[in-house]
Amino acid sequence: MTIYDVPRLLRAGSSGLYRLDAYPDNSRMRRLCVIRHTRFFRVDVAGRLTRRAFLKACARGMHFPGWFGQNWDALSDCLTDLTWAPANAYLVVLEGAQGFAAAAPPNFRRALKIFEDAALAWSQRGVRFQVVVSSDEARNPLTLLREL
Repeated sequence: MTIYDVPRLLRAGSSGLYRLDAYPDNSRMRRLCVIRHTRFFRVDVAGRLTRRAFLKACARGMHFPGWFGQNWDALSDCLTDLTWAPANAYLVVLEGAQGFAAAAPPNFRRALKIFEDAALAWSQRGVRFQVVVSSDEARNPLTLLREL
């Protein structure tokens, strides 16, 4: 998926994980989300090479409540209960994830599974929850994600 596919994703895409082969234009994405009544979260995970650093970046980027426990179960709980950020739809951009993917493949896969499970849970409630994982590397390690 390229940055030009993002409007189509917001218009017609289903819940799930997507790969973006570029760094997104966050101001443009925010504007598109406003138009589409979608809550936008930008999570900067560039340089976050450990599970703990990744979780902290998620907490900061998604404005998790103070009870967030800095572990995988707490991430799942927060992603499936966004009562502090009510919306009709959600778009989460995990920006710069290739470093975490390369440094800690099992943790990266676990994180993606948690985001994917959250997308499924929201979809079952009739709420679109899309996660875009961006990378600008020529050899993108994020091949396990679907294209739009």
